[in-house]
Amino acid sequence: MAVKPRISILCTIVGSICMANMRAEAVEQSRDSEIAAQPLANAVATFARQTGLQIIYVSGAVGEITSSRAPSGLAPKETLTRLLEGTGLTFEFLNERTIRIYRSVPPANRSVPPGVPTEKATRADDLQQQVEIPPTDAVVGRGAKDVKTTRGDNSMKKSSSFLSRLAAFLGVCASSSLSSTACAQNAQAANADSLEEIVVTGTRLQVTGFNTPTPVTVVGAETIEQRAPANIVDVLVEQPAFQISVTDSTRNGAGGNGGNNPQVPQATLNLRGLGAARTLLLINGHRSVGTNWDGTIDSNIIPVGLVERVDVVTGGASAAYGSDAVAGVVNIILRNNMQGIRATAQTGFTEHASAKQYTMSLSGGTSLLNGRMRVIGGIDYNKTEAIEDVYGKKWAQDEIGNFAPSAAQRTANNWPATLITTGVEPASTAPGGLYVAGSGQAFTFDASGNPVAFSRGTVSGNGQLMIGSTSNYGHNLNNINYLRLPQQRFDTMARMSYDLTDNINAFVEIGDSRSKLSPYRVVELQQGAGFGAGTPVITVSRTNAFVTPATLALIGTATTFTIGRAHSELGRFGLDNGSIVRQEYETRRIVTGLEGSFGDGWKWDAYYHWGRTRLDQERNDLSIVAMQKAVNGCNTSVGFNATQITLVNRYEALSGKTCASFNPFGVGRNSQAALDYVQNATHQVQHLELDVVAATVSGTIFALPAGDVAIAAGAEHRSESLSADSDDVSAAGTAIDGALLVSSLVESFGKTSVKEMFAEVGVPLL
Repeated sequence: MAVKPRISILCTIVGSICMANMRAEAVEQSRDSEIAAQPLANAVATFARQTGLQIIYVSGAVGEITSSRAPSGLAPKETLTRLLEGTGLTFEFLNERTIRIYRSVPPANRSVPPGVPTEKATRADDLQQQVEIPPTDAVVGRGAKDVKTTRGDNSMKKSSSFLSRLAAFLGVCASSSLSSTACAQNAQAANADSLEEIVVTGTRLQVTGFNTPTPVTVVGAETIEQRAPANIVDVLVEQPAFQISVTDSTRNGAGGNGGNNPQVPQATLNLRGLGAARTLLLINGHRSVGTNWDGTIDSNIIPVGLVERVDVVTGGASAAYGSDAVAGVVNIILRNNMQGIRATAQTGFTEHASAKQYTMSLSGGTSLLNGRMRVIGGIDYNKTEAIEDVYGKKWAQDEIGNFAPSAAQRTANNWPATLITTGVEPASTAPGGLYVAGSGQAFTFDASGNPVAFSRGTVSGNGQLMIGSTSNYGHNLNNINYLRLPQQRFDTMARMSYDLTDNINAFVEIGDSRSKLSPYRVVELQQGAGFGAGTPVITVSRTNAFVTPATLALIGTATTFTIGRAHSELGRFGLDNGSIVRQEYETRRIVTGLEGSFGDGWKWDAYYHWGRTRLDQERNDLSIVAMQKAVNGCNTSVGFNATQITLVNRYEALSGKTCASFNPFGVGRNSQAALDYVQNATHQVQHLELDVVAATVSGTIFALPAGDVAIAAGAEHRSESLSADSDDVSAAGTAIDGALLVSSLVESFGKTSVKEMFAEVGVPLL
């Protein structure tokens, strides 16, 4: 068992400058405007704008309460008294400019949910309510359950990791007009013992007076609603801490997970550019099963209507959440106490009427059994159409790409090792074949199979690319990559919590996310110089039945010659000109647990997570050995050694295919049988499983003159496994000397078990 104690000595030095010219008579000035009956939060904001006073209150206490009417001409104290009539709330002045609203008695027409403080509650108890997030989304400090602050004509809702502590400080120091009198000591004396921070993300400590070792950035509900995103990642990637990893606009399918796997259509999060696999994603503080083979999680599995806020920790404090939180932690907090129904629908498209997108979201929640039970649920549906006409864009028309010149070219032209330039095209392949004579002159082949001059321009050091020629225009290596992939998503989630006692709450979360990626092109299937050992050129005998007299005259007395070729006829699912991919995945997760409190401010929680992901992929892959045999009339005497003969025999035995001759000269000259023989219908199903059992406890051990000493400790055990079952040909791709396919989705299996413990101590030094 890996025991990893983490000890943080947190020093909180509170210092600020605030005004001393607070005039009590200003509090007694009458107002000119009436405040109508309306949602209490709005009424308080109006009151703050009219009076210039700062208001501090707990959002959970205000909830959905409606204020009473306050006529004009009343002094501020009398106005606020009128607004709070019948709400069960009262107020007090913390200083001449700061007012605190808190619950005194239950409203006349509303029962008090369990856990909401009454008139006997302390101010610390008042703060343990639902969190509200500021519209600025730039909160620094601990991810805590917080207070809401409405100040002057700015009426900003403050919520942050350290703000419950800061609220006490502001209660003594803040004013709507600032001056230069220091009052930090007064703030500490007045409220040091009355405010308690309940940590969510920044640290696991829960005690007044400590800030997180590193900042916590919060993306709140208001920002999410204003942005009206189709997916939560559309909001998160706007934050500077995130490097765009994969979004709807970057999923072009090129490259692959693990090298050979095409890009899975998922929106993973990448903090600080360290990689999505090093960024830990939590949902309500709990782990989730990965949605990709490397354990990364699609952030879009959560219906966007259920997201209350997102806490982001990017520093050392994230280590308390596990050894895999190297870059940081992203904690998505749900609307656990949601009331009512929210529904949105939107559609959009580009100015060229492409990439049409349809999004619908439905979420809702309610309280039952006098507030002891809370239920929320949400459904998201999203459909995005493809943008596949890359050459319809100016940058693609210019064929911009990387060009690596040879050493001689760099010296002669004073070029760097890599050029980013226009007109970058393949130099060793072409649809219908490409032959390069000993003189360096190149030829392609027409519809009759006869050679035609081909201009190569300046060829790169590895012979793969060229510039200064348009003979291969339209076949830049990125020419078939999609700008946006065609995808449909259906995400559902539900959560139920129940107060077993006043101090123990039970909860269960159930989620199901499904995504379907319609067939799309990934990359052209090519054989040519510079493409690596996996795609050698095609060797052709001069006695080949497909060789024309004009070609014989071109090659002279050579008994064999080689050609490169872009196999534009190959395809699947009704699409040609490339490796065509179809993908589907489904993620299911269940989280259940208990959380509660005991003693003097001690908190605990324990949960179990069960999660499973199934990823289904299909595509077509090129068999090099099958192509070599088919090109030479199904004869293995040309271009084969003993190992390659074994390979092609193995390919035929596993696939059940019989060789059909393939004509490499020209386009559109082959039968369907020939096309089917040289490409394999690759199919793989991946299964990911994650089981987690975890428990934490936190509280105050004892008090020092400078404040309370807090401790948080916990343990976690997680078991994770991955299995990948492939078709017979792919599974045998590396079973013998060499590969049967250019790339294959091979079978694999792996399992890991992790046991971790942590301990975190906060000691106030000043």
